[in-house]
Amino acid sequence: MSDAIYQVKAGGLNLRTAPASNAAVIAVMPRDTFVSVTEGATADGWLRITWNAFTGFAAGKYLAPVSGGGALPPPAVQPSSAPSANPLTRDRDMTKLHPIVRDRVDKTVAQLNKENIPFRVFEAFRAPERQADLYAQGRTDAGKIVTKAKPWESYHQYGLAADLVLFVDNKWEWSDAGPKRAWWDRMTLVAQAIGLETLSFERPHVQLSGIQLSQLQQGTYPGGGDDTWFDALSGSIARWRSSGRKPEAPPSLLADRPPLPDA
Repeated sequence: MSDAIYQVKAGGLNLRTAPASNAAVIAVMPRDTFVSVTEGATADGWLRITWNAFTGFAAGKYLAPVSGGGALPPPAVQPSSAPSANPLTRDRDMTKLHPIVRDRVDKTVAQLNKENIPFRVFEAFRAPERQADLYAQGRTDAGKIVTKAKPWESYHQYGLAADLVLFVDNKWEWSDAGPKRAWWDRMTLVAQAIGLETLSFERPHVQLSGIQLSQLQQGTYPGGGDDTWFDALSGSIARWRSSGRKPEAPPSLLADRPPLPDA
């Protein structure tokens, strides 16, 4: 068949090395991306496609033909497996958090600010590469230990946690000396009342309550997810695996965009 233009109709579609759901992931294609289909569907509904510099297979049920065909439009978004953002940098983008966590963090910060307690989101989603970098600090790298969690052992990697830090006189403030101790204690109480867990050994950290790390590592995620959270999580998993580095308990790749269950 001659090449045909299709458009991704999923919040993150895996491009695989073979027409099988257990084949290795080459890249994760964002919603509305245009791709070139080079071969017709297999018996199981897989299509061989080309996207950017990648060629592989994707589930046809998440691709829609573009009427009129024509030339392939230039890509608007780079592959999730090779994002433009540096995964070693701190990320404050709240849209990458699961909507439930996003809402609870927003409410926590809003309540504290209403009480004139100046907390802000210091970090939201954290890539596994950054988690590895932080874990090395004080161990194999210079500095003091700042986390007990290796990659995929922190809720940050699943978009289910955030760090809240005081922002005083236009700078971040971790001190709990003097009256600031009461501010930190109040942050803990407000977060817990709204449905977030806190960690005694990492005071800024808040995470979704009611789900265990072992569940996340096995690919069991809370319902009610949206596209931006899905893209951040699936892109990180695909990038981490394609680098050849495996977490001790590898999280399951999300399937080729099955409907996410309701919360």
